[in-house]
Amino acid sequence: MKRARVLHREKPFDLVCSRSLPRSAHVAGYWCSRALDVPWAANINDPWDIRFILMHKGGTLPLPHRLTSDYWLRKTLKEACLLTFRVRGSATTPRGSPGGITRLGVPHAGRAVEGKPEEGVFELVHAGNFGSMFGRTAEVLVKGLSEFLGRRDEARSVTRLTLIGPKDDSYRKWVTDSDIEKNVGSSGWVL
Repeated sequence: MKRARVLHREKPFDLVCSRSLPRSAHVAGYWCSRALDVPWAANINDPWDIRFILMHKGGTLPLPHRLTSDYWLRKTLKEACLLTFRVRGSATTPRGSPGGITRLGVPHAGRAVEGKPEEGVFELVHAGNFGSMFGRTAEVLVKGLSEFLGRRDEARSVTRLTLIGPKDDSYRKWVTDSDIEKNVGSSGWVL
């Protein structure tokens, strides 16, 4: 919390984002959101907690761990301003999810921007791993952007997708085939 407050004073946050695994990230997201008085978006990955992996393998965790995990799952579902889920399988929501809360399936995204954002540019950022080694491709993201730009030609000159993470050129074919080379870039790792 001390570090979050220092960073917030230096450059105020617009939003606090957290993602599981580990589920403790949501505990930090909850408290940072409250302390800094900014909205909180929680991304629920699959699985929520390590115990679901252990259960699948026939293992179990002590009752205090299970109770704590269930408490923070309910608290996250209730208190987050926005819930997001992994892109594949995003149609399912954890049992006990309250009605009326916003649920979206979106790629994990985040970026620190130096100075002010470029005026009039709609920038999408994906931070994470693509490539055969990770079993994930940027194909869906690139095709979605291409379809959007095909429907909204006026957006073509002001829309940009930046992929942050290890360089993986497998997405280039889809970018070239979709004729959106000017709209998609890769920055490699950003620290």
